[in-house]
Amino acid sequence: MQLRRVSLCAAPASVLLSLCWLTVPPGGATPVTHTVGPLTLEFFNEGDVGYWTGTKDWTAAEIDAVKIMAQTYTDTFLNPEARPVQIDLFWGTLGGGAIGQSLNPIEADGTVAGTYAEWVWRDGENLSQPGPPQQNKYDSALQFNQSFTSPYTWNIGTEAPISTEIDFRSVVVHEFAHTFGFGVSTYQSGTDTWSTGGITNWDSFLRDSAGNAPEVGTTGEPGNFNQVDNPVYFVGGNARAAYGGNDVPIYAPLTFAPGSSLAHLNEAQFASYVMSYSIAPGQYNRTLSSLEWGVFEDIGWILPGVVPEPGTAVVILATSLLALRRRAARQPAP
Repeated sequence: MQLRRVSLCAAPASVLLSLCWLTVPPGGATPVTHTVGPLTLEFFNEGDVGYWTGTKDWTAAEIDAVKIMAQTYTDTFLNPEARPVQIDLFWGTLGGGAIGQSLNPIEADGTVAGTYAEWVWRDGENLSQPGPPQQNKYDSALQFNQSFTSPYTWNIGTEAPISTEIDFRSVVVHEFAHTFGFGVSTYQSGTDTWSTGGITNWDSFLRDSAGNAPEVGTTGEPGNFNQVDNPVYFVGGNARAAYGGNDVPIYAPLTFAPGSSLAHLNEAQFASYVMSYSIAPGQYNRTLSSLEWGVFEDIGWILPGVVPEPGTAVVILATSLLALRRRAARQPAP
């Protein structure tokens, strides 16, 4: 038995407005709030309404587990945040073998796209939280499967899971990684193109076996990127260095799997890693590898002991200013 972990809504904000936000009921939730570094964690109990509706209350042990796994990132990333990053957390009933999912609205400036956590924390840009004013505001939303078919259940504690348990902490640290940009893509399978709004930093390092790369508003460059190349590759320098100087295989099965394809390390080489697309009962890995941290460094996160290259701050600033100008241009005139 293997269970999937998925990433949702990796698309430009204009697409998300119709696909994700307009179906959200009005706010009114009273979630339990905890702060971990720059993260504001909002735990939605049974009946609390946000992007989803909570289906059960969070226990103190479950909340503590989430907070501890959040510290994996808050204790490591050194980027100064522009404001707190709000992450809403829910229990729910997930189908299709999914045990957890990460929903991340994306902002794009015509060239570069990213999750709100990337823009606000990694790049230091004070974006307003997405969504219509009457709805609950969030930068990312995580949902976890409430229950499984007997005899399977969650392992919440620090001990290793037994053969009938799914390790909750392993799933939490995985879904947080998507919030921070790991595996987030603007590829649109319906049209076989990347968004006209921009590509993510993750996208910019993807290559198929023929050397084709994602390109804004096209099927790829110089040729059509093969999203079912089984695998494709991540070519960031830090990740490659951690993988013996080789391109890193990325999950791209022969049948495209939304939420899994192009969003995870390839199963054949990395089944035991945090950022594998699936996890088996009794399996656990709560610690990111040097390769996975290398990916984060490649997509723009500052890690301990890493000195930004000269000019990096200027590039980020220029990108941010461009994004602000373009966003401002889309606002209605007073």
